[in-house]
Amino acid sequence: MTDIAISFDGSPTVLSFRTGLDEGDLSTTESLYSAVLYSLFTDRLASPDDVIPDGTGDRRGCWADDFIDEESEGSKLWLLDRSKQTQTVLNDAEQYASEALQWILDDKLATRIDVAASWAKMGWLLLQITIYSGDKPLVDFYVEVP
Repeated sequence: MTDIAISFDGSPTVLSFRTGLDEGDLSTTESLYSAVLYSLFTDRLASPDDVIPDGTGDRRGCWADDFIDEESEGSKLWLLDRSKQTQTVLNDAEQYASEALQWILDDKLATRIDVAASWAKMGWLLLQITIYSGDKPLVDFYVEVP
């Protein structure tokens, strides 16, 4: 499966992505890297009982939510903004990341996905994601989330 290649822009304080050009055309990739980034950093619609961190009541959601009948795409990692560095937040991060990546298992692109969250540094969450094909790891991702 070929996707448009997405990469971090290199800024340590801004989570924005860029697509590159390769000889005048969009860069592409055969890996799951772009799909994982999209899944983790697209805002999933919050449930009515979720606490919105900025207090506005804006449940966000993905732009595609209006066009699909299934559950919202993306993750709820955005709900952890302004959270204290606790074990509960790490547990929620692992759950939100696992939910966001479930489609990879549903589409049978992998057999197992392991997600572990830890604190990389003050205010930064580290997600370690390992995606397996059979018993062999396909790819390891290390993603820092401000």
